[in-house]
Amino acid sequence: MEMTAATETDIEPIVATIAELSSWLKTRGIYQWTNGFPPDWVAGEISHGELYVHREKGEVIASVVLSFKSGELWGQSEGAAMYIHRLAVKREYFGRALGREMILWAESEVRKRGVSTLRLECASDNEFLKAYYENLGFHSRGVIHHVAYKMDFALFEKQIV
Repeated sequence: MEMTAATETDIEPIVATIAELSSWLKTRGIYQWTNGFPPDWVAGEISHGELYVHREKGEVIASVVLSFKSGELWGQSEGAAMYIHRLAVKREYFGRALGREMILWAESEVRKRGVSTLRLECASDNEFLKAYYENLGFHSRGVIHHVAYKMDFALFEKQIV
């Protein structure tokens, strides 16, 4: 899978995809990304070189943040780890295993950077996604409540060899 660093021109399609997925998740009773992500936030991730996209025929169809920043959920974790945030694939491209390919790409990037641990999280009530991550070799590291978001997140980790 070819992933490239996102650019300023990718902000609009990334924000739109996240909004689309948030609406779709709500129809299934899952409230993740409900506040969306403002363009300024996405621009910041681009400027830090943490946001990557996959394109087909020039169109951004998937994006992911791969970062050394753990965010608020993991706290001050010990040891070297990288974190996947907001893995998103446009709905019309579901069923093509793009999410799996993006995670395999992230694992490769983690290996290249000499890091041994890959972490991610999702809404704790998203049973499908939790099973999906476990099937990809991630192990549950518990659930944490985020006060500001007023929701619980399931934490997952995978050792990269």
